[in-house]
Amino acid sequence: MFSRKTAMNYIKEIHWTKRDYLLMIAFAIVKKQYGFALEIAERGEEIFIDQIFDKLKESTLKIMKINGYLNFPFYILKRISEIFL
Repeated sequence: MFSRKTAMNYIKEIHWTKRDYLLMIAFAIVKKQYGFALEIAERGEEIFIDQIFDKLKESTLKIMKINGYLNFPFYILKRISEIFL
Protein backbone atom coordinates (compact mmCIF):
# COMPACT_ATOMS: atom_id res chain seq x y z
CA MET A 1 0.00 0.00 0.00
CA PHE A 2 2.73 2.44 0.97
CA SER A 3 4.75 1.79 -2.18
CA ARG A 4 1.65 2.25 -4.35
CA LYS A 5 0.91 5.61 -2.70
CA THR A 6 4.50 6.64 -3.22
CA ALA A 7 4.36 5.56 -6.85
CA MET A 8 1.13 7.49 -7.47
CA ASN A 9 2.64 10.63 -5.91
CA TYR A 10 5.68 10.17 -8.14
CA ILE A 11 3.45 9.77 -11.19
CA LYS A 12 1.60 13.00 -10.37
CA GLU A 13 4.81 15.02 -10.03
CA ILE A 14 6.28 14.18 -13.44
CA HIS A 15 4.85 15.04 -16.83
CA TRP A 16 4.18 11.72 -18.54
CA THR A 17 3.08 11.18 -22.13
CA LYS A 18 0.08 9.10 -23.15
CA ARG A 19 2.49 6.39 -24.25
CA ASP A 20 4.07 6.35 -20.78
CA TYR A 21 0.68 5.88 -19.14
CA LEU A 22 -0.22 3.07 -21.52
CA LEU A 23 3.08 1.32 -20.84
CA MET A 24 2.62 1.66 -17.08
CA ILE A 25 -0.84 0.11 -17.38
CA ALA A 26 0.50 -2.73 -19.53
CA PHE A 27 3.30 -3.53 -17.08
CA ALA A 28 0.94 -3.34 -14.10
CA ILE A 29 -1.42 -5.82 -15.78
CA VAL A 30 1.44 -8.16 -16.68
CA LYS A 31 2.54 -8.08 -13.02
CA LYS A 32 -1.09 -8.71 -11.96
CA GLN A 33 -1.26 -5.38 -10.14
CA TYR A 34 -4.78 -4.68 -11.33
CA GLY A 35 -5.62 -2.04 -8.75
CA PHE A 36 -2.56 -0.04 -9.71
CA ALA A 37 -3.40 -0.43 -13.41
CA LEU A 38 -6.89 0.88 -12.66
CA GLU A 39 -5.51 3.91 -10.82
CA ILE A 40 -3.15 4.72 -13.68
CA ALA A 41 -5.98 4.36 -16.22
CA GLU A 42 -8.18 6.73 -14.20
CA ARG A 43 -5.39 9.28 -13.96
CA GLY A 44 -4.67 8.95 -17.70
CA GLU A 45 -8.34 9.49 -18.50
CA GLU A 46 -8.37 12.68 -16.40
CA ILE A 47 -5.32 14.08 -18.13
CA PHE A 48 -5.75 13.02 -21.76
CA ILE A 49 -9.55 12.63 -22.06
CA ASP A 50 -9.14 9.62 -24.34
CA GLN A 51 -11.54 6.70 -24.60
CA ILE A 52 -8.72 4.18 -24.59
CA PHE A 53 -8.24 4.77 -20.87
CA ASP A 54 -11.95 4.14 -20.27
CA LYS A 55 -11.70 0.89 -22.22
CA LEU A 56 -8.61 -0.10 -20.23
CA LYS A 57 -10.47 0.62 -16.98
CA GLU A 58 -13.35 -1.59 -18.10
CA SER A 59 -10.99 -4.39 -19.13
CA THR A 60 -9.04 -4.17 -15.89
CA LEU A 61 -12.23 -4.29 -13.82
CA LYS A 62 -13.36 -7.30 -15.84
CA ILE A 63 -10.04 -9.07 -15.14
CA MET A 64 -10.33 -8.19 -11.44
CA LYS A 65 -13.85 -9.61 -11.25
CA ILE A 66 -12.92 -12.81 -13.08
CA ASN A 67 -9.83 -13.38 -10.95
CA GLY A 68 -11.68 -12.46 -7.79
CA TYR A 69 -14.55 -14.83 -8.44
CA LEU A 70 -12.23 -17.64 -9.44
CA ASN A 71 -9.80 -17.24 -6.54
CA PHE A 72 -12.22 -16.35 -3.74
CA PRO A 73 -13.46 -19.90 -2.97
CA PHE A 74 -9.86 -21.14 -2.74
CA TYR A 75 -8.97 -18.25 -0.44
CA ILE A 76 -11.89 -19.08 1.85
CA LEU A 77 -10.95 -22.78 1.94
CA LYS A 78 -7.35 -21.90 2.73
CA ARG A 79 -8.37 -19.57 5.56
CA ILE A 80 -10.77 -22.16 7.02
CA SER A 81 -8.09 -24.86 6.91
CA GLU A 82 -5.63 -22.50 8.65
CA ILE A 83 -8.12 -21.83 11.42
CA PHE A 84 -9.22 -25.41 12.05
CA LEU A 85 -6.08 -27.37 11.24
